[in-house]
Amino acid sequence: MKIIDPVKVGRQLDPDGTFIRRYIPELSKLPDEYIHEPWVSPAFYQLGYEAPMVDVKKAYKNARLQNQGIQKKGKPGRRKEEGETEQLSFDI
Repeated sequence: MKIIDPVKVGRQLDPDGTFIRRYIPELSKLPDEYIHEPWVSPAFYQLGYEAPMVDVKKAYKNARLQNQGIQKKGKPGRRKEEGETEQLSFDI
């Protein structure tokens, strides 16, 4: 499972915030440094934009930790040696 950080991806794909400014008019005049995280702007509550429903950093970190826990559990049983293949059997 791949976990992505939406803020990081936004910065990579739209570094100057062109897409955000075009489709979210409330954020169009926001300085570049706050365009991907408008809720950290000192003037956030004057923008008329809703506050985030979740803390993005905490949610991302929690999702990563849960994913790591799932991956560590893996499947029980013995590990195959290198070059060893799995034998299929059918009950008839």
